[in-house]
Amino acid sequence: MSPNVGARLLARGATGDAPLEKCFQSDLCPGPTVTPGLEGLATDDTRDALIDTLKAQTVLGRLADPAETAAVALILASDESSFMTGSEVFVDGGSAQV
Repeated sequence: MSPNVGARLLARGATGDAPLEKCFQSDLCPGPTVTPGLEGLATDDTRDALIDTLKAQTVLGRLADPAETAAVALILASDESSFMTGSEVFVDGGSAQV
């Protein structure tokens, strides 16, 4: 089982306890994002090819800016998501749909 599947199952399992604990669980599922860590995954010779491959895996044809994922995280952490629990929120440029 991949770590992502485990986290998703944990969110779903915690949903039943949410009303009792006043704790709501949703998963934020980010896609490929421009970060220093991504830059370090490949050598200078292969970095462009890696980034092009990741871009091709998204419907939008680009990588996310970290601020785009952070904006969704802020919504999930705020009262704006008070009626959400057990949700999977994909900020992945559509890559889960490809």
